[in-house]
Amino acid sequence: MRRSLLLGGLLVAGCVKRAGGVPPELPRAFAAPLSNFAHTEQWQPRLAFRPGPDIESLSSTLRWVDQTLPAWVKVRAGGSRHSFSPAAATDGVYLFPERLAFIEAVGAPGAEGSDLRRDLSAERTGGLVLVGSGTRLRELNAELWRRGLALPVLGGFDGQTLGGLVPTGTHGSQLRSGTVGDEVVRQVNLVIANGQPVRLEPRDGLTDPAAFARLHPQWRLVQDDEAFAAAKVNLGTLGVVHSYVVQAVPRFWLDEVRTLTTLKAAQAVLDGGGVYRLLEHEGAPSAPAERTFDRRHPVPAQHLELLWNVHTGTVVVTTRHPIDAARRAQFERLEPAEVADSPGANPFDAAARSDDATRPRLSTWLLEGPGRLTLTIQQLLERLDPAAAPTLVDAALHTMPDDHFVARSYLVYNVGDAPNRMPCLFGTLGVPLEGDRYLRAMDIIERVAAELAARGHFEDGPVAVRFKKGLAPPHGSLLGDADDRAEFEFIFSGDDLRSRAQARLFIDTYYQALRRELGPEVTAHFGQLYPLEASHLDATRGAYPALAAFNRLRHQFDPGGRFANAFTRRLLGP
Repeated sequence: MRRSLLLGGLLVAGCVKRAGGVPPELPRAFAAPLSNFAHTEQWQPRLAFRPGPDIESLSSTLRWVDQTLPAWVKVRAGGSRHSFSPAAATDGVYLFPERLAFIEAVGAPGAEGSDLRRDLSAERTGGLVLVGSGTRLRELNAELWRRGLALPVLGGFDGQTLGGLVPTGTHGSQLRSGTVGDEVVRQVNLVIANGQPVRLEPRDGLTDPAAFARLHPQWRLVQDDEAFAAAKVNLGTLGVVHSYVVQAVPRFWLDEVRTLTTLKAAQAVLDGGGVYRLLEHEGAPSAPAERTFDRRHPVPAQHLELLWNVHTGTVVVTTRHPIDAARRAQFERLEPAEVADSPGANPFDAAARSDDATRPRLSTWLLEGPGRLTLTIQQLLERLDPAAAPTLVDAALHTMPDDHFVARSYLVYNVGDAPNRMPCLFGTLGVPLEGDRYLRAMDIIERVAAELAARGHFEDGPVAVRFKKGLAPPHGSLLGDADDRAEFEFIFSGDDLRSRAQARLFIDTYYQALRRELGPEVTAHFGQLYPLEASHLDATRGAYPALAAFNRLRHQFDPGGRFANAFTRRLLGP
């Protein structure tokens, strides 16, 4: 491998030298060795660039690469490198995202310089914002809030760039929404291999073709449902995304409730399609929930999530609910100034605040105070006695129950600054809700965990069970899920060699067992630890029926495969 990388580097250097070197006007960056957040993937690009916010900077960079370097030199655009899979890895050309960070208003229809269609309704133009692909979610959330807006659904981490979050299919835990991209993205602006900017929208998209041609004569406009469905979750294989137009909603506050239960009790509540009685969704109204987790959880909830210790059966149930205007005004008056002034502020660290405005103080202090020391002690105890891991996970779960935590929506969705900084590993496997197959998946996971425990291997983190609405194309992504799903996110503490090996053992074993017993519809999250056994997505055609359509469009936009890497070739084919 090292020899091939060295040879590849020499060949690239030779091509650059023959071409007269990299032109000084290109935004070249130092091509240092890189790794992802968890150090599960390392790579050494031969050339690196840091394009600026003007799309011409990105366009001229890719045009030079196309005209100078052979087709086998691949290009990958990076985000915050929070992906646990090798989605961004390359030994060719790497693009840093930092300067592609901006948030701009979208001009009104008919305004000077605007290419929006004049016949758009206020509903379709309300909340539109142009966001650079290198913009981190935490900055976007804070800026939207200042404008009276918020994203309607989020995951639990806010450090990703939008250009990393959307193409890998990040989602929340709601049955009225799918991935974040499917829910909010209305337009994708990217640059293809030859340097041409391309705008992708649905067939009835926001853009007036005549105004677009006049204002952007070098661009190409594609208003096509299938192409737009391919452009959202695309693993970076169509081109490099410069920006998105996202549609936010009026800002809102959430009330989070957490209670303790057991796996068997939770399964009894969820049995027979119970999740549809407990969660808001767009289908036919469900009958009132005869079985609920706890009277403190209002029904239906906007958000439902289970945090489960697979070895003991302890479960923390989390639901989240919008609050009314009067209660919101009360909490807005109490909100500390630092939350408003700093986009990265943690709302859980003010000891003087009311109980309803904070998460439980003990668990918060253990994470926000000693932080890494807490994790180090946990890992030391597990090294001395691996069988202690389930007890330690239970101890953590028992600190989490909380009658109320009320805050801005994006702060409630976020698990917290300190947990986001902790060295952890994540892998997610998705199972259809239909026929309560995900409840069978819980039994399979519990059995596999017991088998691994008998061999001396114990999970040292909980499993987060989240729910996601299925969206078939054209409304959903071609590489998305067309059916409603339970997503099992396996959380492993630490990121050292031992932790990585342990996480790999668990995620691969779970994947094999679930696929063997539940069929090919079991899927994995593109941006997290990806099962080694999962290869070409064609083998899981039952889960990705639109794969052939996606590959056809991928070859149209990138016929030379410039934006492929080993990971995308493994999943999508050459």
